[in-house]
Amino acid sequence: MVADLLRIQMLSAARPGEIRVMRPRDLDRTDPHCWIFRPSQHKNHWRGQERTIVLNAMAIQRLSPWMVGLTDDEYVFNPTRVRRQKEEENS
Repeated sequence: MVADLLRIQMLSAARPGEIRVMRPRDLDRTDPHCWIFRPSQHKNHWRGQERTIVLNAMAIQRLSPWMVGLTDDEYVFNPTRVRRQKEEENS
């Protein structure tokens, strides 16, 4: 999970905190080759500025498996969910 999180961060030039709080509802996925991520909270949110982060095909490829089965409000990179899935796989 951490490797994909870091790779997406590098591919998109997003800040670490922005990727960490990514949720499906923050993503515009109308173009299958280029997603737009608009974080609800970011560095200049208090100034009323919108932040737009472009996710290219390589970032989408890394991100897609983490979005399977998520509701719109769940965080994509949630360590608790990953830990729970691993425990279920091992039992």
